[in-house]
Amino acid sequence: MKKKLGLLLVMMLLSLTVLPVAAFAGGLAVDFRLSASQSGSTVTFNVEALDEFGQPASNAPLYAKMRVGIPIGNGDWQTHFVDMTLVSSNPSTGQYVFQATRPYGYTVGTVEVAFSSMYVGMNVWLTP
Repeated sequence: MKKKLGLLLVMMLLSLTVLPVAAFAGGLAVDFRLSASQSGSTVTFNVEALDEFGQPASNAPLYAKMRVGIPIGNGDWQTHFVDMTLVSSNPSTGQYVFQATRPYGYTVGTVEVAFSSMYVGMNVWLTP
């Protein structure tokens, strides 16, 4: 009886140490390095997605978009989203590059990227 109880205790302690590690072993993106730039009317959005250990994340971005706007007077802006196209991906490094064409005369205000479990973005001010 003591042997079974001892084995049960060891199994319980082992499961308490292994379970937390297993819960985070998926490597989902939790840390992001974002940057945006433009060349002419082409806007480039660089995304680096890392897991909780600083390694490339196992999940890739689902989509990216940018919010563009044009002043319509009295300090008001007319805005809408423009979808961005994935032009380069390297899952082994966690790096993804999206591009889109900024509509003529519009200013880019934000760039955003969606992952399966998270949605992140950054404010930018890319003018015509």
